[in-house]
Parts: sequence; structure tokens; C-alpha cells
Amino acid sequence: MKKIIFLISFILGAFFISTVYAADCVRVTGPFADNDVFYASDYENESDNLVSCSNDRLQKAGGTLSGDVIFNGGDVRVYNGGDIIVYSDASTTKEFDVDGATGAINATNIELFNGDVTGSLGASIDGATGKIIGAALKNGTYGLTASLSSGRFQITCNNAACSTSNPAYVVMKSTIGGQQVVLKVSTADHWFDDDNAITSSIVGEEFGVTSGIAWGNIRPFMIYAINTDNTSSGLYFFISPNPAYITSISSAYRGYRGVPATNHSDYNAFFLTATDTTTAAFDSKPVMKVGTTTMVMSTSDDWISYLTISDGINEWGNFQGRKFTFPESQMGSGPNNFFTATSGTPFSWSGDTYYYTIGFDGNVYIDYYSGITGKSSGTVANVFVAIPYIPNGESIRKMKYAGSANMNGLPLGSRNVNILLNNAAKNSAGYLHSIDDGTPLQGSDTTNTDASLLLSFEYKAF
Repeated sequence: MKKIIFLISFILGAFFISTVYAADCVRVTGPFADNDVFYASDYENESDNLVSCSNDRLQKAGGTLSGDVIFNGGDVRVYNGGDIIVYSDASTTKEFDVDGATGAINATNIELFNGDVTGSLGASIDGATGKIIGAALKNGTYGLTASLSSGRFQITCNNAACSTSNPAYVVMKSTIGGQQVVLKVSTADHWFDDDNAITSSIVGEEFGVTSGIAWGNIRPFMIYAINTDNTSSGLYFFISPNPAYITSISSAYRGYRGVPATNHSDYNAFFLTATDTTTAAFDSKPVMKVGTTTMVMSTSDDWISYLTISDGINEWGNFQGRKFTFPESQMGSGPNNFFTATSGTPFSWSGDTYYYTIGFDGNVYIDYYSGITGKSSGTVANVFVAIPYIPNGESIRKMKYAGSANMNGLPLGSRNVNILLNNAAKNSAGYLHSIDDGTPLQGSDTTNTDASLLLSFEYKAF
């Protein structure tokens, strides 16, 4: 009998000892109190239970918790750099984890349901593309930035080099009509070097200006993204004077790092890549404006970038009414002048001013005033005024009002001036006529001392 009683006592004692918690720990079934600190259920033989202890202690390696854990409000905190890892089976197929040290989330997809997993999908984040399903998908850039350092103009991500751990995203038109794509920018290969770099990769890309003549005043350029194949690796960027692109231009007008376009034009598109962009893979593909920048050109046909506070990604002021100063001797005009003549010499003024603006729609606005100082009369020859962009088909061979002139003794405003636009050549783009007698303006018309010319007109370039 004594042996039986001892055996029963031993068994009961062993049972109660195995389920007795440490003095500072209690078994928790929920709901949890604020600031509770929990340990895995197999700590100190407390199998299959969640315990809360008032004194800090090391978590036992390999500790697990079975069953459901229900949190009723409050935060869930993981201390000491621990990770949150979710497996779809017994610790072999990892589906989701949060790195305790960096906070990085690694998952194929993150899905949010209305209710439980059998409810309707509220939203999800695609781990491969970053696309948020269930959110409003608006064309634009997300995290895309730009930098200029030591002559290198570069597309960046979140103000740093683009990488797999620091990407940006572009949402734009698909190559399939009526659809959108989300494209990831995760490489630092979208750049070009200008004249301030050791070796320029944009030299010789004229963008339609007069070769060998400096364009010393800043000129606006649009920055575009182009989607060639609906994949992130098929996303490229280019700059162009043309602000009105919807699809890419033909190959002869496309240049890339170290290789200027074959045809020089206001329509030139210079790509920020070493990839050959003259192949068919870049033909007639959807493009999207992502920002603006400005540059000047030297007499060696090399460009210098100016990435000011008015420039950059999602900065549009350069094509929203900003006035730019047109340089003398450019676009077919004579030396130190804004005018040229069919034969002989045009008139000129040393104190004149010439401003232009260009809009998103490709319309150009001209404001020129000669003043009355430094006048130089020309010869009997038809006069043309230089304009910053060659007119497109909608504007050419159309006579339109352009301003007024004080010439041949008549006061300013009494002699009206028309302009006939042409796209045949730079030096004959803006043919000036007198409305009053229908004759072309002559270089010799400025014989009077106070002769002056005022031009203010609009035309379509793109």
C-alpha cells in the first residue's frame, strides 16, 4: 500500500511540477494587457502555452507557439532585432518576413482582405513590381528624382542612386491600347555626361540649333519615360526640345550616349542609355512626360546641364509660361543679330531684346523689341527674323499679324507687320512683310533715326 501511495504521489508531483510556471510568469490566454512581454510556450517546460513574465529573459531558441493568437487593439512589438517570419508549412517554405534589424518586408504579395481570407480582397502589393492592386492607378512617377554632379545628369530614386533596395516606379501607358503598366526603376544606368564631365556623351547632338554657334542662354528640354515592352527592363528615359511627344519618333531622330541622332532637328530625342535606341524595339512606343531640365550649348556643339530648382522630375514651369532669352546669331540669323536677308544686309539694333516661351502643346510665343539704340541700317534686301523652333505643318505658309514698325519716317504702330512662316530652312523661317503696302520689309527701311520694330506673335512648332 505504501508503495502504491508513493507511486501515485510521484506521478501527481511530476505532473504539477511540469506545469508550474516561474514565479514571475503567468499563462496568458488573452486578451492581452498593454505592454505585456511574451515568450514562446516551451520556456521552462511550459509546453503549448503563451506566457508573460515580469522580468526580462532570453527567448529560448526554436520556441514556437501553436494555435490562434488574438490581439484586441494595441501594438504588436518585436524586440532585440527579432524577425517576423510566416511559413506556409513546417518552417520550410517562407511566404513573408519582416527583418527586425532593417524593417525590410520581403514577400511575393501582401494581401489585405475585408474580414478574413474568405472575404473580398481590399488591396494587395505585388512584391515583384510594387503595383498596388485595389488602389487608384494614376499615371505618374513615384520616388523618381534627378541629380547633376560633375557633369553627369542622372535619373535617381528617392534622391539617391537607384537600386533593387532603393527603387522608384513609373505608372504609364501600356503598349496594349487602353491598359496601364507599373514599371520599376532599380538600376543606376539612366544618365549622360555633359561638357563639364571628363568625357561628354552628348557632344554633337544639336537638337536642331545652328552647329558651331553657341546657344549661350538656357534652353528648355522635356524629360520623358518610354515603355518599350511593358517590362521594367524595357523602361528608358530621354530628353527632347519637343514638349508634345505621345509616342516615340523614328530612328533617324533618336540618339543615345556617345551617338548623336542621324538627323538634326528640334524633334531629336536623346536617350540616357548606352543601349542602341535606333532599333525597331523603340519605334512608335508610348512615352510620358516626367519632368523638365535646361541646358546651354558651346561652339563645339556640346551641352552643359543646369538642374536648378525650376528643373527636375515633376517640375513643369519651363513649359508653363517661363520666358527664355533667344541668343543672337542662332537659327540662321546674321552675326550678332536676330535677322537675316535673302541677299545683302538686314537691319539690326544693339539694344534689342528677344524672349520666347513654349507650352506643353508645342505653341511658341515670341516677344521682340528693337528699342531705338544702336540701330544699323541694312541694304535693299528682304528681311527674315530668326525664331527658336522651326514651324510645323500647321503654321507654315500662313501670313499672320506679327507686330508693328517705325520705319521710313512712320511712327511705331502706324506701319503694321505680318510674318510668313516657313519650315524650308532656318534662315527663311520668318519672312517679314508690311501689311500696309503688302511688300516685304527691307534692310534699308530703317533710315530714320528713331526706327524701331516690335514683334509679338504665336506659332506652332510641334
